[in-house]
Amino acid sequence: MTTWCCKALRLGVRRAWIHSQMLKTTRHLMRLVSHGHAACSPQTHTHPSFLTQSMGFATSSNSDVKLDVDKSDCLMDEDIVVKVTGLPPNDRVTVLATADHDGNLFWSHGLFRANDHGVVDLSTDTPLSGSYDEADPVGLIWSMTAAPWLPEHTRMFQARATTPRNVTYSVFPESATPADYLKDKTQVMTSTEHNRWYKSQTVRRIPIEHPRLQGTVFLPEGPGPFPGVIDMYGGLVTILEGRAALLASRGFATLSLTYVNGKNLPNTMVDFELNYFEEAAEWFASLPEVRSEGLGILALCLGGTMALWMAQTIPNIRAVININGMPYSHRYWTHNGVDIGCKTRTDSSGIHTTPEGLSIKYMFVVDDSSYLKPWTHGAHLMTISGGDDLMTRMEHNVRLYEEFMPQDYRKQKTEFIVYPGAGHLIQYPNTPVCRTIAAADKLQDSLLIKNPKHQYNNLLLSGGYPKEHAAAQRDAWARSISFLRKHLL
Repeated sequence: MTTWCCKALRLGVRRAWIHSQMLKTTRHLMRLVSHGHAACSPQTHTHPSFLTQSMGFATSSNSDVKLDVDKSDCLMDEDIVVKVTGLPPNDRVTVLATADHDGNLFWSHGLFRANDHGVVDLSTDTPLSGSYDEADPVGLIWSMTAAPWLPEHTRMFQARATTPRNVTYSVFPESATPADYLKDKTQVMTSTEHNRWYKSQTVRRIPIEHPRLQGTVFLPEGPGPFPGVIDMYGGLVTILEGRAALLASRGFATLSLTYVNGKNLPNTMVDFELNYFEEAAEWFASLPEVRSEGLGILALCLGGTMALWMAQTIPNIRAVININGMPYSHRYWTHNGVDIGCKTRTDSSGIHTTPEGLSIKYMFVVDDSSYLKPWTHGAHLMTISGGDDLMTRMEHNVRLYEEFMPQDYRKQKTEFIVYPGAGHLIQYPNTPVCRTIAAADKLQDSLLIKNPKHQYNNLLLSGGYPKEHAAAQRDAWARSISFLRKHLL
């Protein structure tokens, strides 16, 4: 059986499985759905560009064939229009997108048929084959993977939002082996470059200068004050500024908060002093550019857990978006020097090695008393869950909503959104899925697992399928922006 046939077979099996999971998820969440919570079919959303200069078509051509991109520069969450013109009518061509990141090459490809006028429009044309299978203006962006000679799990990890992602679009003749064009460019018909930025040109990036707090502040153009949002990721990274920079480009003052693996900060996930988060919220709200009356939080994974704790503890938290975060506290955390007395524990028997990667989804034994109470001060809550999250259990958030949360609060101030086929790392739009992470050893070390499991490839399961994950990110981002504007403006 050929490689392409194998891929098609896996795709069919995958979609059949996703369909069955969608049915299970829908049945499981019927009670939530009846109160306005949903298992989502992603919607189409667009954002106006916040770039200050007008971007014309970027074109490079050595023949009659031309490749045009309507924006030479844009923000990461924006769509673009890519067109190939000057082709013979109904000609078939291969379009490649490539990006170099830290010396690693990432790519995607599609085979397209020109129309009767010799035009291929990537915003409306469905590829005959390739990295994605439906018309999508940014399909070649979110479907990027590491070049064939790199480890499959290699990903674009960019901590700082100071430089763009440079993408090169190229047109080649039809080929059954498009990867050959990554090294042999002698047949290139035309190409052009396109930059995707994390922040608009007018957004100010300000590294924090504080004796204790660490992170970066992003401010929109103007004196403000602007609605303030604290942005946090999980416990395996020090900082990822991209999402906070994009939020600032959409009108929010943002704090990309470092809370682990920084200077004089915890190097594990079990020794947090929680007043750090209180101090961060108080300091951020005191900035003259930030509206002091009510902050928002957008957070992923362990950051989501911290966001729920902040909503429970800090009256000035008005809106929280928890993306695949655990809704319970952990052992050994302290608040103002006092152990919070959490009974949740890790059980190494719930950690499993698999051919694909280490599974930690069932490693936590959660005591009912550990569940957090984000309703304490009335903060609005949006919970976003990936149906294929292989790192945390959606059932814990379902329990929070169904068994512990006051029902009036649930009906009036919360949303619960599930994306079948999406994984753990639901980020801003057009970010390629990261199904596994090279962090199996680091994760177990950070949790002080006494008898860590050896995963031969050191990969940690995260989950998600490219098409479904990309659609979830697009929809979740639009919903998040709308949610924050509604409750903070």
